[in-house]
Amino acid sequence: MFDLLCIKIGTADNSSWKGNLKENKTFDYLDISNLSKNFEDKTIFKNFNKKIPFGSKVLVTGESGSGKSTLLKMISQEISMDYGEISIVKNGKKIEIPMRYIGFVSQEPFVFNGSIMYNLTLGRDYEEKILKDMLKKVNLEELNLDYLIQNNGENLSGGQKIRLELARVLLRSKSIILVDEVTASLDKKNSKKIRDLIYSLNGVTIIEVAHHIDDESRYDDIITIGKEDWYENH
Repeated sequence: MFDLLCIKIGTADNSSWKGNLKENKTFDYLDISNLSKNFEDKTIFKNFNKKIPFGSKVLVTGESGSGKSTLLKMISQEISMDYGEISIVKNGKKIEIPMRYIGFVSQEPFVFNGSIMYNLTLGRDYEEKILKDMLKKVNLEELNLDYLIQNNGENLSGGQKIRLELARVLLRSKSIILVDEVTASLDKKNSKKIRDLIYSLNGVTIIEVAHHIDDESRYDDIITIGKEDWYENH
C-alpha cells in the first residue's frame, strides 16, 4: 500500500568498529512519530507519523525542492527536527538510532586518491578475501584492490564511484541504507544496473530519494511529497 509522505544521509562511523561487524543490527521497525519541521515560513512536516519495518524497500519521491532530502538528514541527525521523534524499535523497546546502523549512498560519492583497498577499508584491517568478495558483490571485480584512484576519482565512472561507496557501506554491515538521487547523473542503462544492485540486497532497510518511479514492484512502500496539504492526511 502506497502512502503520501517524504527523504539522504551521510554518517561517520565513529564507534569502535571491532565487533560491530558481528553485531546484530536488525530491529523491528523505524518509527517516525509526530515529526514537524519548518524552514522559515514553509512547513515541510507537520505531525507526521510513519513506521518502516526492518528490511523494507522504500521510495521517497516528489517535486524538486519539496523537502525529500530533509527526512534523510533528520534520520542521520545531520539537521534537527522542530518537534517529534525518530527512533527504532528493537525487541519491543524504542531506542535512539545508533549511527553505526546507518549508511549513506549519494549521487556524488566521495573517493580518496589511493588504492581501491584503502577506499574500502579507510585504514581498517579486513581480510583480503572479504574485500574481494565485496567487490564482486557490487559488480566491481574489474578493479583489483591495488587499482589507484587519481584526482578525486577522475579515472572512475560515475557508476563505479557509486558501487564503491555502496561496497564501503556494506562492508560495515549497515542495516539502514539511505540512498539520495544516486542515478540522477547516470544514463538509463547504468541507472537500471545500480538500482538492480541496490534492490537485490537482503537484510537491510533501504530508503531512497528519487524524482521518478522506474518500477513500482521494487518497493514495499512509496512516499510522495508535492502537495501542500500532504502532511495533513497522515
